[in-house]
Amino acid sequence: ATIPDNLMRPFMKIMSETPERVTFLRDPFEKFAKDHVKLRVLTGIFAGCEGYIVRIDRDRQLVFDFGGYAVAIRGVHKEDFEVVEK
Repeated sequence: ATIPDNLMRPFMKIMSETPERVTFLRDPFEKFAKDHVKLRVLTGIFAGCEGYIVRIDRDRQLVFDFGGYAVAIRGVHKEDFEVVEK
């Protein structure tokens, strides 16, 4: 898998500091596109990343494509987002 540096660095930082915020999901990333609006993170460590805010385990989490796997990150829903135009 090829993972862009602008996504890998924040992911490595989260994994080293607070790995409990990361959940690897079984479903493919494309599944989360249904009934969700694709967003771009504008602030925080994941600024520039694109994904979906999805409710998982009673918590809103950012789900994004990470090297072909769907990954959910807790604690990102408080950041600023913009809708990604198709």
